[in-house]
Amino acid sequence: MIAFALSPSPVLAGSALLLTGLSGAAFSTLQATIVYLAAPTEMRSRVLGVLSVCIGTGPIGFLWLGWLADRLGAAEAMVITAVLGLLALAATQPLWRRI
Repeated sequence: MIAFALSPSPVLAGSALLLTGLSGAAFSTLQATIVYLAAPTEMRSRVLGVLSVCIGTGPIGFLWLGWLADRLGAAEAMVITAVLGLLALAATQPLWRRI
């Protein structure tokens, strides 16, 4: 998303979005598969329910993105949101082994 936000040409922006879309499709498939395989059988429906809630509440982040884009501009909002996502990913990385 950072490459999309900072790309100087429509071709580069489109390429960045294509790569992001393909990555998102792969992520969605792997996410559900990993949760399904890692969850104990007796907890599987609950864990998949939590996953569904997390996915369903994800669009709330679009409110933040829209508000930020209105204040700072679309490119800046995309970069800030992407950096915050990377920081959240880095902050939770120590917990991954336990999961």
